[in-house]
Amino acid sequence: MGTWVTRARVTPSRRAMSAWLATLPVSSWRFHSLALRRALNTTRGKALHAIMQYALWVRRTIEQDPNSKERINNGFRDEALRKVADVLERHLNEEKAVCMWAVYGQWFPWLVMLDSGWAQSHKAEMFPQGKKREDLKRWQAAWNAYVLYCPMYDNVFRLLTDEYLLAVKRLGDSTKERVEPTDPEAKLADHLMVAYWRGLAPREGALLRLFYEKAPVTLRRHVFTTVGQSLRNAKEAVPGDMKGRLQELVEWRAATITSGTPDVEELTSFGWWFVSGPLDRDWVLPMLKQVLRLTHKIEPDHLVLDRLAEVARETPRDAVECLGMMVRSIGSERISPASREAIKVVLSSGITHGDEETRDATKVVINAFGECGGWDDLADLLKRGSCGAL
Repeated sequence: MGTWVTRARVTPSRRAMSAWLATLPVSSWRFHSLALRRALNTTRGKALHAIMQYALWVRRTIEQDPNSKERINNGFRDEALRKVADVLERHLNEEKAVCMWAVYGQWFPWLVMLDSGWAQSHKAEMFPQGKKREDLKRWQAAWNAYVLYCPMYDNVFRLLTDEYLLAVKRLGDSTKERVEPTDPEAKLADHLMVAYWRGLAPREGALLRLFYEKAPVTLRRHVFTTVGQSLRNAKEAVPGDMKGRLQELVEWRAATITSGTPDVEELTSFGWWFVSGPLDRDWVLPMLKQVLRLTHKIEPDHLVLDRLAEVARETPRDAVECLGMMVRSIGSERISPASREAIKVVLSSGITHGDEETRDATKVVINAFGECGGWDDLADLLKRGSCGAL
């Protein structure tokens, strides 16, 4: 199911590491991982990166050895990697520069791949949760580098559960109207959703429950956007258990949110789910109605309108009902010609339908558009239905 489901289940191969390094979003360093940027511009930081690249090169040579399985299981105890562990441990014990912890955070999944036992035993040093200010800075440097530049690997997630919980606890209040994909908080949300739909972070668990208690509405809306876009870009069928968990998430959030409160913004991105394709229509269409009753708007509305035009060919009453709850948010000035055409398709299907209740519901929606102004061209539809004029 896109990159989130079919990839990144276990720690990466050294080939994946090379590909990942080539795609690091350098432009976001200045905003969210200043520590990592500083490390990349210091001699010791470059040396620590080089040590990790050397370790992966050694791992490649070990994989070619006839006794590769045994040597891989030895991890840093292998003679060829022992000095790597010595250098890493020395920096953890003697290093003063906070930026160096960003290097450990960025490379943490690959440290797990090289020697999971070593990574677990030194996790508290790489992600220090002490109360001292220096510990907080080091933890933040390591965490930001990790969450920004590493995919969510199942075994790494299990190892860093305490760090994920601390990151959720430290979620700050945000008044931003938009969450950037390169924000550490957005990446944290992405990781949690991957963990949720893979069954690693249950809905009833402390991690997800606390996230929805602490996260601002902009971040919760980001979750619906990102998951919906991933569903839409899925290149393979969504497994039934994952689909079930995703549907439970939406139902839970919709049942939690009260109409007329700012929290309804969280659900406005459900439109991405509606247009995605993998979800069953018998579930997604009634869910869209439920969401619209709470929000009266949906994003991305142009794609939702296109999809409703398709729905109208089979069940015009459903399409008309959804469109009627979107009238006020659609307006008239910013609507594209393609979206106007999709609206006409829905209304035309409803006004000419054999069911009288459907025709009556369509008249109400047409008149609602007329009250908004800029929709005089819909008068012809009323005439076709012999319902008078706008």
